Amino acid sequence: MVHTFKDQAVLDNEVFFDTVEFADEIEWCGARQWYDESIGGFRPITAVIGSDEHSGLPQEGVFGKETLVFIPAECIDAPVPDQEVTLNGERYIVRACENVGGTLEIELFAVGA
Repeated sequence: MVHTFKDQAVLDNEVFFDTVEFADEIEWCGARQWYDESIGGFRPITAVIGSDEHSGLPQEGVFGKETLVFIPAECIDAPVPDQEVTLNGERYIVRACENVGGTLEIELFAVGA
């Protein structure tokens, strides 16, 4: 069977965001679920979270941690730079957000972490 690039990207995202394979269920800004119209019900928000490492770069005199998060774009509204968000109860500031093939790549920064 021949797949188009778009078909293959959808299949890859299904594996990438599968909690058995790579992803974790998360809490994003107080929500743990999103409404999926295709099934007429709620599904958990899943994401792949990069490692939390201290950046070592001072920002306003404090050190913070940077985190890269990948979330399916259909699950949440895309955040904007400088927006304050929470991820699993921790507060972050959005540095950048880009939709790449239906996946939000979100750079987060936690001040004083």
